Amino acid sequence: LLEWKGPDQVRHFGEGLPTGSPLIGTFGLGNNRVEVTDVAATSEGKVWVVNRHLLPGSSGLFILDPATTTWQVIPWVPHLQELERVALDDNGYAWVTVSRKTDPSGTGPAIGIYAVDPAITQSNPPRLFTSATGLPDNQIYELAKDRRGYMWAATIKGVAVFSDPSGPFLSPAGFTLPVVRRGEGTGFPALFSEAVRTLAVDGADRKWFGTDNGLWLFSPDADEALMHFTTANSPLPSNRIVDVKVNDKTGEVWVATDAGVVAYRGSATVTEGEPHCTAVFPNPVRPDFQGTVGISGLANNALVKITDVAGHLVYATTATGGTVAWNLTMPDGQRVRSGIYLVLSSDADGKNGCVSKVAVLSK
Repeated sequence: LLEWKGPDQVRHFGEGLPTGSPLIGTFGLGNNRVEVTDVAATSEGKVWVVNRHLLPGSSGLFILDPATTTWQVIPWVPHLQELERVALDDNGYAWVTVSRKTDPSGTGPAIGIYAVDPAITQSNPPRLFTSATGLPDNQIYELAKDRRGYMWAATIKGVAVFSDPSGPFLSPAGFTLPVVRRGEGTGFPALFSEAVRTLAVDGADRKWFGTDNGLWLFSPDADEALMHFTTANSPLPSNRIVDVKVNDKTGEVWVATDAGVVAYRGSATVTEGEPHCTAVFPNPVRPDFQGTVGISGLANNALVKITDVAGHLVYATTATGGTVAWNLTMPDGQRVRSGIYLVLSSDADGKNGCVSKVAVLSK
């Protein structure tokens, strides 16, 4: 594990280094190979560390406090030495996946997902989720928390979500499979026939799923496929997606494939803190511009209306996160005339109001 604060400001944590480090070598104590497969930081600045090794009976899950260089060892339960990914929920619990192959021969069965309370009491020991508690399969590739605090799992047979507000320890509830209600795949669990190897959540709480057959964008509940990108209809260098991440400030979606990396200019951002008056780009809009106008800096999921200077409504929508894309058309589908247009926005309660202007030049 490396803590990096800049050039010449690096701390290295290994097996017994510095003194007190609980990290364990891959093949047991006394070797120089130490695998850290994932980390996640809490709002207090502590770091969950996943240390995968082959020493049964010894935990591979720790919490590091960088300020005091002290460690908390999560007590061992079966397979807690062979973990892979970690994600934190709004309750402060960690969700960790057991490696898809769990013995040295590589033929062991997949195990599932543990939910872990850092307090670890007898009343709530780590809880194991498997196909018996709602997962479509025990082979898990990635975990992510969405904007509502729900935990999503990408598996070799589609996706699943844990949405019980009482949490993983106070209820017998398990994962559920989102069922497509509209469009392609209606009536079936989302991507149930696909190996979903990665997932990400954008500013509008929509779900991006990376598969061996391209990149998918789904609605917040994964009940409708909104877009499907492949090498045939996009600049993707390969249909095999290995990772996807969203830049909440810009809306960009970064996609790693097995043949290179590409970025998609998404339309959903997250406004952090108090929203300021919106930014409009491009502004002014030139006569030859054929794209969409981006309006950012809105209150998250803001109500947006665009009018001409006489007050006639031209366009109305709800922001995807903190962003709106306007295609410069009126309700009848015609491009707007040259002039100054007002962008009126507020949050769902009518607060954080803002008025911005955009100049449009038409031929």
